[in-house]
Amino acid sequence: MHVSLDSALGRQRRLNSVGESVLQIAPNAAAAYSLRSLTGGDPKVVRVRREIDNAESDFTAAGISSGALTSFVNDIQTVGTAVNGTGSFDNYTVSNLSNTGFSADNSAGGTGSAGFPYVFKDEDILIVKYTVTNFSSTASLSPQIRGVSATNSVTGKTNSGTAFTANGTYTDVLTATADGTHLMFADGNTGSYTISDFEIVSHSSSGFVETWYDQSGNSKDAVQATAESQPKIVSAGILVTEGGLLFNGDTNFFDIGSSISLGTEFFFTGVLNRNSRVDANGTIIGNDGGGGGNRAFINSSTNTIGIRDGDANIQSSLVPSDSSDSLISYQASASSFTFILNGTTNVKSALTGGQAFRYMGGGSGFNLSVNLKELIVYDTDQTANRTAIEANINSHYSIF
Repeated sequence: MHVSLDSALGRQRRLNSVGESVLQIAPNAAAAYSLRSLTGGDPKVVRVRREIDNAESDFTAAGISSGALTSFVNDIQTVGTAVNGTGSFDNYTVSNLSNTGFSADNSAGGTGSAGFPYVFKDEDILIVKYTVTNFSSTASLSPQIRGVSATNSVTGKTNSGTAFTANGTYTDVLTATADGTHLMFADGNTGSYTISDFEIVSHSSSGFVETWYDQSGNSKDAVQATAESQPKIVSAGILVTEGGLLFNGDTNFFDIGSSISLGTEFFFTGVLNRNSRVDANGTIIGNDGGGGGNRAFINSSTNTIGIRDGDANIQSSLVPSDSSDSLISYQASASSFTFILNGTTNVKSALTGGQAFRYMGGGSGFNLSVNLKELIVYDTDQTANRTAIEANINSHYSIF
């Protein structure tokens, strides 16, 4: 008995016990990428690299929504045993060195520093707590903690903490402006003090997607092994604002590996939130990693979105809003190409030849500037099923 996709989609929604609208795509889709579970089985959806130490881990949709992903990215690293400053900043006499404290004496004068080995990255946010005892000042001693990139420097790579002038327990929030290796207390005045109970209360860092897994079962995983080209998913401790993968308009892109050959009839749809960057000319999905070849693209500077077939650009005059999610769909049926924005046909033009998609996000010089949440590719004409597919996606994201 034949069951239409509309019926199958409705049945899948009814069978889902948690009320989450899922898309029964297998075995129809050629490739499917999302931060939600598209099959209802909650497969792994992303492999994430945390910037703190480059450790990687896989996550399901449930792991993302439960906070397991952000917990992994924000994992507090080990605080090293306290060290003295070096070079021009070794004027402290230090003792009782441990990973929770030290005693510092700067009676001889001159700028001194002492603190803890601890790695942080640009834009990280650290909350540190410590107790000061035995404070004694003979000439305006007022040390403060800051992140530095070497023990022979007191140049802050974070904003500075509290300049303390008395005993007490202090909590400081440090925001990194560059990568660093140590958290050091420094001062150029004379006196002495003891630090104890030093701890990192929290470390909010960033995470990047190394693999966006294909949930269609066709093993078309989107992979980016080069750290500098991976799209961001967690920024300063939280999921990126629009809840997708952040392509920053510079070097971020995925290699889908073996091409998805679509011929002259195909359909793909995606959920994105366009970044406000005005000079972006990025590939949503294409076959050459740049501006040529076959690709679906978005060009913020010329306010166009469309598809490229060889040397011919087929463009609409409307780019999705950069203030809210948009559902974009492309349907190629024989020689006809249709672009649909938020359920409404925006442009319909002629299309000659097929597409062979390999890259997501462009490559060099033509790079995507969006938050991308979902992208589903069919290697068949889905004209009859488009409404049901889009309705299912919209029921999850509430776009229109």
